[in-house]
Amino acid sequence: NGVKDYIAGKLEKLKDYDETSDGHLQETLAVLVENNGSKKLTAEQLYLHRNTMISRVKQIEKILECDLGNPQNLREFSFICKVKEYIDCA
Repeated sequence: NGVKDYIAGKLEKLKDYDETSDGHLQETLAVLVENNGSKKLTAEQLYLHRNTMISRVKQIEKILECDLGNPQNLREFSFICKVKEYIDCA
């Protein structure tokens, strides 16, 4: 399936990282896009210290090779996370 492959391809590196390091980066990304990129709201929702949140976002950006401060990238990953959630529930 093309959509599943696209989603898996985009999130595969994060999934691999989380499996080896217990980094919770997929969850952090999902909550971050739900909060329209607000690190403050995401940190509050995940009960994280501000510095931990900043560190996670930098790690996500490094792994995904993107800038989550860019609205276009944020929209793309928002779409990806929503579709992944839908696929996982189906």
